[in-house]
Amino acid sequence: MEEYLHPLAVEAVEGRWPSASTKTLTAKLQIYFQSRRKSQGGDCVVRFSEQSSAATVHFRSAQTRDQVLSKGDHSVSIENQLVKLKVFKPGDEGNQNEEASRSAGAGSGMAVDLQQPGSLSERTDQEVHMGSISLPPNLGPDGIQRDPAEESLKDSLKDPPQSNTVALEKLPDSFSKDVLVLLLEKISGVPEKEFTLELITESNIAVVIFNDLKVAEKFLVESRSSKKFQQYGVRARALEKSGSVKVENLYGEVSADLLEVYFEKCSGLVENITMIPEEQAAIVTFHSEEDVRKVLGNRCIINRHVSIYPYFISLGITLYGKDRPTWTLPTPFREKIHPAVREFLHKKGLISSICQEMISLFCQVNMDKAEVQLSPLPTVLKQKSVTKSYIINTWKKNATDGFRKIISSYAVFEHPVIPSVWSAAEKDIWSVVKDNAFVGMSDGVLAVAGMAQDIKLLTPILKNLLETASDQVERDKSGISETIEVPPAMFLLLLQEGFKSRAAAKYPKLELTYKKDTNQLTLRGLPVEIINIKSCVLERKLSMRQKPLKMDPSLLEFLRSVDCEEMSGDLFTSKRISAVYTVENGDVVLTGSSDTSLTEAEKALQTALASSTLSLEDLGVIEKPEWRSLNDQLCETYNSMKKKVIVKPSEQKDRVVVFGFKQPALEVSRSLQNFVNAHSRIERVIQVKSCAVVKLIDEKKAPVWQKFVKPNEVTIHFDQKTPSIRLSGESLHVQPAVQNFQKIADSLHTDRLTIKKAGAKKYFQEHGSMFLMMIKEHKFVVVFDERPSSTTKEGHAIQEQAPVVRSSASPEPSANEDFVKVGEEFEPAVFQLCGESQQDLNEAQELINSFLVKEQASSSIQDPSINYFTREDAEMLTNLQRELTVSIRLKKNGPELVIIVEGLTRDVVKAECAIRDMIRKVEKNEAQKREVFKVISFVEWQYQDSTNQLVPFDILTNYDLEEAFVLKQSGLKIRINNEQFEVDLTQRVAVGKSKRIELKRVDRRDDSSVPLPDHWEDMTGSFVKRVQIQQGSQEYTDVEKEFRRTGLNSKILNIERVQNSTLWRSFMIQKNHLDDKNSHRNNEKRLFHGTGSDQIDKINHHGFNRSYAGAHGAMYGNGVYFAVDPSYSATGFSKPDQQGHKRMYLARVLVGDHTTGKSGLISPPVKSSTATDLYDSVTDNQQNPTIFVIFHDVQAYPEYLITFQ
Repeated sequence: MEEYLHPLAVEAVEGRWPSASTKTLTAKLQIYFQSRRKSQGGDCVVRFSEQSSAATVHFRSAQTRDQVLSKGDHSVSIENQLVKLKVFKPGDEGNQNEEASRSAGAGSGMAVDLQQPGSLSERTDQEVHMGSISLPPNLGPDGIQRDPAEESLKDSLKDPPQSNTVALEKLPDSFSKDVLVLLLEKISGVPEKEFTLELITESNIAVVIFNDLKVAEKFLVESRSSKKFQQYGVRARALEKSGSVKVENLYGEVSADLLEVYFEKCSGLVENITMIPEEQAAIVTFHSEEDVRKVLGNRCIINRHVSIYPYFISLGITLYGKDRPTWTLPTPFREKIHPAVREFLHKKGLISSICQEMISLFCQVNMDKAEVQLSPLPTVLKQKSVTKSYIINTWKKNATDGFRKIISSYAVFEHPVIPSVWSAAEKDIWSVVKDNAFVGMSDGVLAVAGMAQDIKLLTPILKNLLETASDQVERDKSGISETIEVPPAMFLLLLQEGFKSRAAAKYPKLELTYKKDTNQLTLRGLPVEIINIKSCVLERKLSMRQKPLKMDPSLLEFLRSVDCEEMSGDLFTSKRISAVYTVENGDVVLTGSSDTSLTEAEKALQTALASSTLSLEDLGVIEKPEWRSLNDQLCETYNSMKKKVIVKPSEQKDRVVVFGFKQPALEVSRSLQNFVNAHSRIERVIQVKSCAVVKLIDEKKAPVWQKFVKPNEVTIHFDQKTPSIRLSGESLHVQPAVQNFQKIADSLHTDRLTIKKAGAKKYFQEHGSMFLMMIKEHKFVVVFDERPSSTTKEGHAIQEQAPVVRSSASPEPSANEDFVKVGEEFEPAVFQLCGESQQDLNEAQELINSFLVKEQASSSIQDPSINYFTREDAEMLTNLQRELTVSIRLKKNGPELVIIVEGLTRDVVKAECAIRDMIRKVEKNEAQKREVFKVISFVEWQYQDSTNQLVPFDILTNYDLEEAFVLKQSGLKIRINNEQFEVDLTQRVAVGKSKRIELKRVDRRDDSSVPLPDHWEDMTGSFVKRVQIQQGSQEYTDVEKEFRRTGLNSKILNIERVQNSTLWRSFMIQKNHLDDKNSHRNNEKRLFHGTGSDQIDKINHHGFNRSYAGAHGAMYGNGVYFAVDPSYSATGFSKPDQQGHKRMYLARVLVGDHTTGKSGLISPPVKSSTATDLYDSVTDNQQNPTIFVIFHDVQAYPEYLITFQ
């Protein structure tokens, strides 16, 4: 009882208990208060006091007692009646009741500890009321059951014995059968054969049956004085005659009714039958002893073999005589328990209490080893025979169940743990477990043992600690760190959307850090966490929208000065707009979750903010103390809680900008504007139309404005450069003066005179002071504008070829040079005029024109050589007009150009002289070019190459060689294949550094292989001859056919054959040359060339010359044009004479290899990489040509002249 120190008093609510035995009441209360499910109770002992009708329940722990008290209602079912209980802590009365309860319990022997499995109280209701067995009610400290009628039997010993059977009780264990026989012989005085001894060791009882009744009586008397009996407390009493028998070996279905009917039929009236199913036996009590004698010895009942022995109710034993069975202790066995549980029990000192509990199950417990050994107590053999066999047979099961029930109060938490996890979690686990359980680690498994309810509470905590530690170890081992670039705006928006809290809820251990300076979001955690959160961030990042806004600089500064996150919350988040703003690279960048959010945010931003600019004409106004005081007051008023408005002067301090939230900014701006208007000095500038207006008001209107302007009130500055009038002073005086000056300026007439004459500006710059003196007394003013103005450029372009003639052989230039001359390039003279009327302006213009025009002159220069001016010549003309300040223009006069020079007389004369020098130079160059082509037609110089083949020189080298030959020069330097040679014309060799080359001169005119046509008339005595072709002849018909080939219906007046032997031989020589050069003979075509009557003799005698080309002769190059279609030549180029007759040539033309021409060509383009390998002609369309252009006169022969109308 020392362990059960926490009592509770229990009473029936109605004041009385049901009519049941004290044993039953105690058992019922014990079962109820020991059940955690029923009463929230636990380990306890119940004592019941019959005097006070109250029970006291002693609990092992105060916690269990408090749990029972915390349960509101308590009720227990007793004798099929629900009894409500009143439970409370006992006070002083309770202590007295406890003592009374103890005394009552001691007197009745009913104190039972139901915590001991298998105790009698646990079987009371089941076994007593079912009538299965009748046992003595008391249980001694040695575990032996006692007869409740023991004391009453003492009185029966005083009476004369009614039987020759004596019972010896309380025999010590040391009395063997031999010792007892000797004592019986000594006390009774008869030998052993005179009595029969049956020793019941389990009950410390012996039954002696004397043969003689008197000997039995004597023994009863003598035994009282036996020293041995007195020494050991052995009692002897006469044993009544048996009125009951025990029937054993009742196998099968044998009921009490069957036994009762059978025994009453065969023996006598049966009083009671108690069935013992577990022993397959029954106790049968008869009404008379005579019936017992009849039954004894009968071994067959209803065809069943049974055993029947006398049974003594007073002793609770059966006498077997020589058939008494012998009992041995059951075999010890081992039961496994968890080592941690054993350590816990040892640590808490609970092993002894478990051993004590197992005594009630006749079991001894040894927990010194890993497996618990359960051994039977010797007292198990001391049970009454009626239960001994059952107890012995069921001992192992009862001991096992009882031990396991006790052990079930304890539990073990096991979890595999690696060393690193244990190191991380050990401290936390010890802090949680403390001394409530045993903690051990073995073979990588953590075991925590303790009370089952404690382990149940600790299990989720320990699992969480281990999972946390394991997670931390895994993080330390497998954790990674990854960085994502996230702009501050996007990160701020993520925060507003709860990104951080959601990530923490999903992955509590995940670490997120963000650095604004690097725009980096760093994730630290497990790879799966990093991947998941990173994908969420990137997905959200991709779905976000951004929009840069161009903001007013002042509003941009305001947004930069405040906290973006806080301001975004005020502007957007408070209005449920999912957006933020940042300031990046001078722009406000909106970041939103959708396009709608961006639109709403932009609208909110524009609506909420505003700026206002105050212009300061008096910069000193913001230096006044009153200004500073007002500014401080306004800022303090509107920026007390949050920054809402900013007042900032511009860098030049000529303006004050007020910006911030719209309403505060407008109110502050209004207050500051009123202050500026009240305290500023102002300056006003009146912009007028021209400098002449400023000069006229200043010089000629002074008497007018001096009437309304006082020098000490308004300062006036006339600025002709701007042009403007500047007024400064107090606003009161300046404003009226501005209005008056404006009226004067509006009443004046102005004009601008521009004289676009070359040299006009130059002349006025030199002599303008004299003119200004002339007009000083007039009512108008004239201002000469000396500022640079855009130059005047007018004119057209002329392209002409300008080949360079060299003294030594060199390739002909392949690039064309354009002659482009822009007509005028000079600055005009500009004058600003101002007067009081239009008449004054007209007078001023007349005076200026008469002053300048008298110095102007003009000259025209016409010469055919102007057509051959090059780009360098155009540049010379440009420089000339720039240096002399003259105008040089080009004008077309028929096929020739005219140069017109205008400007000051002296400058025009100088320019004309320079231009005529240029013309003479061009004439010389053109003559030289014609000579070059003429020479190649008659003479060809050749050299012998490395293969001994004769190769002709280029046309320029050919000309240089022939010229030296004609002049009989001894030597000449030329280049052959880019190597320089010295030519000896006497021996006709060229000598270089390492080789000597033979030269050959071929005179084509002496070539007899070029005869004149056979159908020509005799040319003796003449070089040129025109022969009339008779109409109807084949020759006439062939020419006419060509003329009308394309449907030309004009009337042919006559057809003449042109016979020119020199031109013919030159043409044929060139034809042979092209046949050889081009390696084919498809070089000649019959084409048409229209011309005027004035060109016929020139063409007949000298052939087609480029200088005779018409106005359309430059579209595809500067050469001679021929048409495929005679209609084209007839309509556009055959000029009629006075009689209306037109003329057209059917010519033989060597077109050779041709390409598409272009304007400005002076020779055919290069055909290959070799500079001297040129095309032979050009055309308008390479695929379908209608026009051909040649650049060498010998490539065309005027064969037939057709006159038509």
